[in-house]
Amino acid sequence: MRDQAAIGWSMENGFFDVGVVNSVSAVGRTWEKKGGRVLARSPETPNMPLIASPKLSRAQIAAVRAALIALDSTEGGPAILKKVGVTGFKDTPSKEYVDLLAWLGDVPADVAKK
Repeated sequence: MRDQAAIGWSMENGFFDVGVVNSVSAVGRTWEKKGGRVLARSPETPNMPLIASPKLSRAQIAAVRAALIALDSTEGGPAILKKVGVTGFKDTPSKEYVDLLAWLGDVPADVAKK
C-alpha cells in the first residue's frame, strides 16, 4: 500500500501481520510508541532525494542545494519544512543511495563497493 495511514490502520485492526512504512512516517513512530515491534530498519538515508532538471547549470544546482540545506535556520524555514513533513535537508553523497539499493537487493553488492 502506498498510503502510510492505511498501513497503520490495517496493522492496528489485524488485517496485516507485517507492514512496511517510511522511516519518517508518523505511522511508524506512533506504532513504536504504542509498543508495536519493529522487525527491521533500513540504513539511515535521505528520504527525499531531489533530482534537478538537466536545464539547470551546476551553479544553479549548488544554489538550490545550499538553500535547502540552510532552510531550517532561516526565518520561516522551519514552518515550510513542517508543511512538507521533514525537519531539514542534508547533502548526501550518491554512494549512500547506491549502498541503500544494495541493502535492498536492487544492486549487486560488488557494484555498490565500486
